[in-house]
Amino acid sequence: MNKRPQKKAKHTTIRSGRFNDAAVERMDMMLAENPLLKPSTLLRAGVLALYRLDKEERFKITLEAAAD
Repeated sequence: MNKRPQKKAKHTTIRSGRFNDAAVERMDMMLAENPLLKPSTLLRAGVLALYRLDKEERFKITLEAAAD
């Protein structure tokens, strides 16, 4: 069986992040829904979800998060 080599992702470590109590509660709730998820996966999913939105919607959500 001949497999094609997979491209390796560039890894960048984000060393810090501050989350308020509401954000921590939301993350804990989503992590509890699926025990296979890890916090790093959930954060990458959030970036991907924001990326898929149009620029205006992404800006609105970013402002909402900043005010939270």
